[in-house]
Amino acid sequence: MNYLLEIKAFYDWLEVNQLSTSGIVLWHALMHIANKTGWQDTFTVATVVLSTKTGLKRDAFYNARTALQNKGLISFKVRTGNQTAVYKINSFVSVTPTQTPTQVPTQTPTINKQNKTKQNKKERKPPNPLAGEVQPAAQGEVKKTKQEELREIRNSFVFPPALEKKVNEWLRYKQEKQQSYQPTGLHRLLAQIKNKCAEYGEQAVIQVIDMAIANNYQGILWTKITERKRGQGYGTGYGNYGANAAPAKPQKQQQYGDML
Repeated sequence: MNYLLEIKAFYDWLEVNQLSTSGIVLWHALMHIANKTGWQDTFTVATVVLSTKTGLKRDAFYNARTALQNKGLISFKVRTGNQTAVYKINSFVSVTPTQTPTQVPTQTPTINKQNKTKQNKKERKPPNPLAGEVQPAAQGEVKKTKQEELREIRNSFVFPPALEKKVNEWLRYKQEKQQSYQPTGLHRLLAQIKNKCAEYGEQAVIQVIDMAIANNYQGILWTKITERKRGQGYGTGYGNYGANAAPAKPQKQQQYGDML
């Protein structure tokens, strides 16, 4: 027998077969003694010696020895009187047709190894992407990070200086609320600001963004641009609110900041 090959094959066998800790300890003790005898086909050893080597008590020892024989790992013969039992280790590696008890434990690790080899070969193949799944970047193509994509979208929109400053203030406000935009949402927001600026003017857009920040809104309420409440409205330049209709007594025109 080859000591190392037998131990390796034993642990391969344990991957698909159950054996108690006592059985494992006893198998190693018997293998150690068999090795000291020069791998004789059979050998004798006293029960007290095996108990000392394994640390197993009487009942645990007998149960483990019976389990090893039932699983075909060893054979033993109890003799009468004070004679010690005769043991035989059934090899995992060298199996002949006459060694019926060892055929099951020897063949099982071999089959298990073959299955593992096939499984490893399958795992080496890259999985096919699911339908709709984002494909990895092609060779030589550098994939952009999320921050790079957001920066690129932001730089693609240019606003007048005052509105540019207000847009940056809104983005910082959303970041402080831990509601930062994703690339699609950022592009849609900036496109809305551009369109509203062209339609209603720069000051109107600045004021509605100011209103959203001051009132802790989740988003910008674009309806506030055209909404007229309580007789107030935006002036032609959209920089100031109009005065309340009160012909008897003229009032001072309100600035947007006066409403906060």
